[in-house]
Amino acid sequence: MVTYFNKRTFILYLSYGLNLSDSGLKRIDEISSNLIESSEKIYILIDNKRSNYYSKLDDRTHLISGDNTTLEFSGWDVGYKFIDDNFNLNVNDIIIFANDTFDKRNYSDGGREYLKYFDKKYLEKIIFSNLAIGYMDDFPKTVNLMGIEYKSWIRSNIFVISYDLAKKIYPLSFPIARDYIFGTVQERFFKPNMYISENWMAYISSWLFGHEDPNYPEYRLRWLKFEVLSEENRSFFQKKCLAILSEHYLSARLHYLGANIINLNKFPLRVKRHIEPYYKND
Repeated sequence: MVTYFNKRTFILYLSYGLNLSDSGLKRIDEISSNLIESSEKIYILIDNKRSNYYSKLDDRTHLISGDNTTLEFSGWDVGYKFIDDNFNLNVNDIIIFANDTFDKRNYSDGGREYLKYFDKKYLEKIIFSNLAIGYMDDFPKTVNLMGIEYKSWIRSNIFVISYDLAKKIYPLSFPIARDYIFGTVQERFFKPNMYISENWMAYISSWLFGHEDPNYPEYRLRWLKFEVLSEENRSFFQKKCLAILSEHYLSARLHYLGANIINLNKFPLRVKRHIEPYYKND
């Protein structure tokens, strides 16, 4: 029999320009109900387009302004601080992080069907401490961030972390300033640094810019908005890369802390998954 010890579920739902009729809000409510039997659900709606804003929409829903510095991660940092400051968080609490793309992206591995696995009927017995739940992506080879070696990470458009873990990894945003990581005008996108391994930089250069490094032919994936690097888009891609660094550093720390990570990627691992298209055509 599955035993649930938590008392509250906090849902940090983030967007840039919040639409209260967003289908994702209904879907995340269904997911949270299917995944966690909780005596109370509290929504924190984070709008990264707003500044200096707060509204209590009802007894369980708060709308706050976020921070778009590192896209969703800096926004979630604001949301986490809000609940930590206002709700006397404890070890029984669970936090669901989601952004408004989680039910819209169609992936080559799992499509949108992976969302059905955020449901207690698909999971083994769970004790909600030291716990993270999400869909795990992976690299073909081990990489290194901030001295931590890892190979897999939680897809960050929707994931779950117990409060005891969240407080250990807060803030979620990558801690190194962009000046230490990125080149300037007419330089390479990344500058050599001690924080990020060479193969990580090569893989993400493929993802963001479609750049194929002959030294790392094992990875050829492309983001759906990838572009060739130019001086006009350099700042945009620095911000996007900081968000990716934040996503990966979050999971690197979870691995390092020995977290109980439940991987909802229950689909067959395609041999060519690192070189064939990442997204399906809708």
